Amino acid sequence: MLIFGAGRMTGIRRCRGGLTVYHMTADGNGNFTSSFVLQSQAGTYSAYTVDDSTGTRSNTITYVARPNPQGAVNPTSGTANTTQFTITGNGATENGTVTSTETFPDG
Repeated sequence: MLIFGAGRMTGIRRCRGGLTVYHMTADGNGNFTSSFVLQSQAGTYSAYTVDDSTGTRSNTITYVARPNPQGAVNPTSGTANTTQFTITGNGATENGTVTSTETFPDG
C-alpha cells in the first residue's frame, strides 16, 4: 500500500479470534514499521493496516509462529540404576505429541 505524507497508521493482528490493535506513525514518505515478539500461542496469524487519515485498508498478510518447546530434567545428576529422572517441558503444540531423545554417554 502506498501512503503519501506522514500520518498515523493502525495495525491489526488476529490469532484464534483474538484481536490486537496498535498504532504507528508513518514518516514523511509514508513508510512505517512495527516489530514485535509474539508472547502468546503458536499458530497462524493475520494482519492488516489502516491509514487512519483516509480509512484505506491494506491487503491482509498471514504468518505462522511455530511452537518453541523448552525442556528440563530433574534432578540433573544421580546414581545409575537408582535415581529416577523426570523430563518436563512447555511450549509444545497444544494436545500434540512430544518426542524426547536422549544420548547415552558412549553415544
